[in-house]
Amino acid sequence: MYAKCGMLENAQKTFDELAVQNVVSWTALITGYAQNGSGEKALYCFEQMRRDGLSPNESTFSCILKACGAVGDFWKGCEVHVEIMKVALLERDIVIANALVDMYAKCGDMVKAQTVFNELSVPDVVSWSTLISGYAQHLHYEQVLCCFEQMLQEGFAPNVVTFLRVLKACAGEGTVHKGQELHSEIARTGHLQNDVMIGAALIDMYAKCGVIARAMEIFSRIQTRGVISWNAIIAGYADQGLDNEVLKCFECMQTSGVCPDEVTFVYILKACGSIKALEKGEELHDLIIRVGMLENDSFVATALVNMYFDLGMLVEAQIVHGMSVRDEVSWNVLISGFIYHRLDDMTLQSYKQMLQEGFAPNVVTFLRVLKACAGEGTVHKGQELHSEIARIGHLQNDVMIGASLIDMYAKCGMLENAQKTFDELAVQNVVSWTALITGYAQNGSGEKALYCFEQMRRDGLSPNESTFSCILKACGVVGDFWKGCEVHVEIMKVALLERDIVIANALVDMYAKCGDMVKAQTVFNELFVPDVVSWSTLISGYAQHLQYEQVLCCFECMKRGGGSLKIL
Repeated sequence: MYAKCGMLENAQKTFDELAVQNVVSWTALITGYAQNGSGEKALYCFEQMRRDGLSPNESTFSCILKACGAVGDFWKGCEVHVEIMKVALLERDIVIANALVDMYAKCGDMVKAQTVFNELSVPDVVSWSTLISGYAQHLHYEQVLCCFEQMLQEGFAPNVVTFLRVLKACAGEGTVHKGQELHSEIARTGHLQNDVMIGAALIDMYAKCGVIARAMEIFSRIQTRGVISWNAIIAGYADQGLDNEVLKCFECMQTSGVCPDEVTFVYILKACGSIKALEKGEELHDLIIRVGMLENDSFVATALVNMYFDLGMLVEAQIVHGMSVRDEVSWNVLISGFIYHRLDDMTLQSYKQMLQEGFAPNVVTFLRVLKACAGEGTVHKGQELHSEIARIGHLQNDVMIGASLIDMYAKCGMLENAQKTFDELAVQNVVSWTALITGYAQNGSGEKALYCFEQMRRDGLSPNESTFSCILKACGVVGDFWKGCEVHVEIMKVALLERDIVIANALVDMYAKCGDMVKAQTVFNELFVPDVVSWSTLISGYAQHLQYEQVLCCFECMKRGGGSLKIL
């Protein structure tokens, strides 16, 4: 009773006062902790029970597997699996078998989850739903749909949980035809009118498949629209970038008397920031204060900070952050906002304050602050960060951290430190190689950049868009026309020129710097839609080679709105 009411201290006290603590009372306590999200406590009680010489029963096993899944304790789950096998429970207790499938799925091992499922002599609808939920949780949507088809072929009728997971898979895969089949089945079984979550999942599926009109049709047919239904249609419009429709839905929601929750506020605040709806954003701010969410809900407070950054109102963003409940996520949002607005000094100040308040930086924090160090040229702060990153092991475990350190040292002009950091990386992939190549190219060390590029290819790595852009810059710096031509051929092979304007502009620039304005002009003429950088690069090339008539011709053509030029 106490556990079901969430009063775990009272449950523990009652247990402690028992004259005899047997497997039934231990299981009740373990169940209470497991069902209330206190998995670690449940596991501790399980060990204590075994130390008291008591053997677990079927209910104990089922609950302790739930606890293992909740805390992600894979190895403890494996130990319990072995115990279950010893007493031959798996063959005769479907509840334990399903709990075992669920535990492996929650611990991230879908191979073991599938293996346990395959060993069931007679799986039931819960077995199928548990396996399908596991695949959906890990975004293995193709497997979700495959399992669902097999489930139907074997004569099982899906339940609400099954429908929810398969609709999520249809949304993830974009398979609207399968979603429509499910919709028909759901309507036939009456779930659409009786279950609000099914209606919301259908709206979400149609919206994510790009059929927003159908999503709205489903929404309009729901007889009793609560906050879940409203959030589903608001999220649907938001996912399609229809921010004005998001705000219209919110107005209708308020008119209908449904109170927004934290999910609603997050979507509406994002829409206000996207379309620069300052007045509506300030109204929302007032409403959030009135309902007490600013001080009590970090997600809403963080969304409000983000909105003010999107509106360019940096002072207001700081004020909201100062007034609200803060955590690592909210600090990262504040730091990211300053980085976006190129306020590197404010980024570093916020990082310092974050540490002073006792919050531990994570990978996202380090990436943002390293970027600020590069922008400010504050290499001493970057070196401090490097030491901290190495101490907690991020350098060996996260490739983006390594690349950011290389970039920071390179932007501060410390190429030896950049090279040393690269050499110490456990894994040198295309991201870290590109960071090093970029560093050399941007600091005028074109020969070193070209050497690194060849070394990267000898290691069997294929360049990405950023690598191509940087190596073209290096070719231009050293005037290596033939290497530039080789890179041009590679770019053509992977069809990057047609879909990446940055690479196209880099190619124009490379040919111009190497003195071949005919090729530079040819590449420019092949651009489907040149941008202002394309024109500026071409004009700069002609100016560099004192071809002033062509400079003026390009400039006039640019002013008239483009069009390719022919060299006479």
